[in-house]
Amino acid sequence: MKKVFLLLLLISILPALFCEGYRFSIEPFYGIKSGTLYEYSFYVQEGKPDYKLSQLEWHFRPAVLMGGTICSAWGPLEFSTTVLGMNHIQNGILYDWDFENFDGKATKFSEHRAELTASLEASGNIAFRFEFDENFSLAPYAGINYNYMSWDSFDGYSQYPQGKDYWNENLPKDPVTGKVISYTNTMLYPTTGIQMKTSFFNFISIQAGFSASPYIYANSVDQHWKRDLEFVDSMRQGFGLFGDIRVDVSFLRYHTLSFFASGQTIQNVKGKSELRQISVKGQGQENGRRGTGNTNYSFGFSYKLTID
Repeated sequence: MKKVFLLLLLISILPALFCEGYRFSIEPFYGIKSGTLYEYSFYVQEGKPDYKLSQLEWHFRPAVLMGGTICSAWGPLEFSTTVLGMNHIQNGILYDWDFENFDGKATKFSEHRAELTASLEASGNIAFRFEFDENFSLAPYAGINYNYMSWDSFDGYSQYPQGKDYWNENLPKDPVTGKVISYTNTMLYPTTGIQMKTSFFNFISIQAGFSASPYIYANSVDQHWKRDLEFVDSMRQGFGLFGDIRVDVSFLRYHTLSFFASGQTIQNVKGKSELRQISVKGQGQENGRRGTGNTNYSFGFSYKLTID
């Protein structure tokens, strides 16, 4: 993966040495991001739909988002590489539901404080821009994206009814202390989409983009410390939808201040799972089917320096 993004970075920079009409920009940005990372387990029956046994939701409250984009253009061709990450947060929440009676109603619930310990997002895109006039253009594009998130959860409480009764919020809350669950999730997916750009007053422009991914590659490790068990998941399929909008305000010739908003959803990613003890490495035993997904949104601003 590192080699792919290094190659994209070189493609962005090297043409400046050889090509006339080449444009290059560097754009650091800063903002906030919120969202939820989902984790599922399923009971699989041949010839029947998968039944959801559990659902975990890792919620991150507004986290600081920092990163940057390097972009180069040669005529209508545009290459860009973006890398970003969020700060370590301690105010997230993990919700954990079980559905053990095979009727879609929750049977157990627990809530814990969640910490986002690490995150990294990287993408590389290539676009071809069609200029219809000085104030309007369309750019279809394709890219590759990489997402990594790591979580720990601590303390909190559980609400487990007796026997096969159902969960409700009025059940007694049994306190939980210490480290409960850790989760790491990696996603890799291609995207294709289109961006529209329109300008006003020669110094203000609005850009809006939409893209989709037809296939998600995802891997995760889910560690339950109280039981000394971990689930190692290899998941595929699913889809992703992504959108963004930004307002650019240019001042002087090479300087642009931008305000942006973006959102995404990734759903229906499923695959096989292995179960083993945390303290025992190596291949585990097959353990049904697992799934993942996420939704998030972000807001922020950036400064772009352009060189031609």
